[in-house]
Amino acid sequence: MLDWWEQSERRAAIRQGLRERDGVDPGHVIMDPDSARRAGLTSTVTFPVGNIAPGGSVIKSTAIDPSVVDADGVYRKRGPARVFRTEHSVIQAIKSNGPERIKEGDVIVLICRGPMGSGWRKSSRSPRR
Repeated sequence: MLDWWEQSERRAAIRQGLRERDGVDPGHVIMDPDSARRAGLTSTVTFPVGNIAPGGSVIKSTAIDPSVVDADGVYRKRGPARVFRTEHSVIQAIKSNGPERIKEGDVIVLICRGPMGSGWRKSSRSPRR
């Protein structure tokens, strides 16, 4: 589907810019899935489904330490799901010393949040209801 991109002038210019302007070898940062696996990296984004997300979800997989990914390339985590609607409420639970605090083994689920446009939501205030 994107085979044309391999030979495009724009791709060549971007790769050249990485080399010349930033001193970065594009082969070390722009990889196909097989090359990334050989380098010990996980996929950039995964779309898991399951009982807590029957409609699907999104995980920034590069945030997962490769040492916890199984030999088949799958990250498996079981534990009580702690579901939050705002970043602020997650931070409160992480910093808390009370019974609502995040405990070892908890799985944090932040619903209705994530990258929007060019970045994360700037405010940690709850949305209006």
